[in-house]
Amino acid sequence: MNEARPRPPPRHPVPAPPFVATADEAARLDAFRLAGGLCDAWFERGSDVLFVTFDNLLSFGEYDPPQPWLRMRVRRQGFSVLGILASRKDWYRNPDAPALIIALREAGLFEPFRRIVFAGSSMGGFAALTLSSLLPGSTVLAFSPQTTLSRTIAPFERRYPRPYRKFDWTTPAFLDARVDATVASRIWLLYDPFEREDAAHAARLADLEQVRAMRFSFFGHGLVWSLRHCGMLDAVIGGVGRGDLDELALRRALRNRREKRRWQVTLFKAAEQRGHTKLLRMAKRRARRLANAAKLSAEAGEDRDERAGPAGPHHDR
Repeated sequence: MNEARPRPPPRHPVPAPPFVATADEAARLDAFRLAGGLCDAWFERGSDVLFVTFDNLLSFGEYDPPQPWLRMRVRRQGFSVLGILASRKDWYRNPDAPALIIALREAGLFEPFRRIVFAGSSMGGFAALTLSSLLPGSTVLAFSPQTTLSRTIAPFERRYPRPYRKFDWTTPAFLDARVDATVASRIWLLYDPFEREDAAHAARLADLEQVRAMRFSFFGHGLVWSLRHCGMLDAVIGGVGRGDLDELALRRALRNRREKRRWQVTLFKAAEQRGHTKLLRMAKRRARRLANAAKLSAEAGEDRDERAGPAGPHHDR
């Protein structure tokens, strides 16, 4: 009998805030952890902008101890962060997740914040869209989210058979982002239109007036990681947090994606799946030219450095 491959230990140990016993105690502190059954809360205070973040299938179990998704990127921008930490891959379809947020809301934790952003990717994007309804007027930042796994509501979604079978997709509360997200003030919806299911979920939200959809072709379902590789994720987080996201500047920056191997591989895969053999050949030729040009540019830079000799002290500033 084949044995399951042992899972590697969680990465990136970080200092953790202390656990507190109650939400009322937590609301008075600048940093805390609060146990909430199937979900825990981790909070660190920064500015008057708060990111409430949720786990996804890849971030789950990544840290020891578990910490909020996007924590370091949010904190580097000076924002506050509240992570709702999942203990299982259930799309937050449990009563403990909303109960934890409600307890913190009733204790007054959210009152000092000028802007509250619910953020997540895929599973976490679903949670951000649905649970943002507990704080009407919030902003949502959702990367490649599902609107539900209910096959009655979204029969096109068949990618996650085990969570669909194992968890509750009938209880109406927080079941459908198309219903719950209507009370958000702004929804930033980022997805790849060539990912069939992601595009179908986005279409279910398209007629909400607060939705601002941003399409990133051939970035794949793991769009948030592609944005990170392209150096664009911090700009998205900062722009949404400050309320000044420059979509035009982001589109200009997208031109760099053609040089990124992750984007190229996603494009090749999409072209192959759709039978576009001519496009596939052209794309691979283009990728080789870009790689050769980058190599020549790097070699030219090395030649210039060698001719210039050692840098003076002013170059070290």
